[in-house]
Amino acid sequence: MGWVVYGRSDRDDLVGFLSKDEWGHVGFSSSFKEMKGSVPQGTIYIRRDSREDGRIVEAVLCTQAGLLIPVLSTDKPSGRLDLKQALFRTKRKRSLNTIMGLSRNVESLQAIVESACRASVNYHIMTLTEPPRR
Repeated sequence: MGWVVYGRSDRDDLVGFLSKDEWGHVGFSSSFKEMKGSVPQGTIYIRRDSREDGRIVEAVLCTQAGLLIPVLSTDKPSGRLDLKQALFRTKRKRSLNTIMGLSRNVESLQAIVESACRASVNYHIMTLTEPPRR
């Protein structure tokens, strides 16, 4: 299955998808939460995998301000051409200013939109491997 525009009927599936490894896509999850499941300020593209019972395996949020937040399953997402066409399928010229997310996702999306990085900011997230000691 290729990339399609998120619809309200996809909400539960997207929330389930975002719940896995939530630490790695906090920006996407928080933006989605602020939108309360609707996307008036932008577009969310999702890709479902036909081999995985149609579950969502990748998503990209694109705001009207030009922020892209990818949640990709691999370094080289399948359907790169489909995603590129989806991102630029608008009659208006889409403004793409910033890509935010895990570095592997940012680099992969950067290759899709064929843009050079002008500046980057690295964030560090601490994840616990065991419960904290008391």
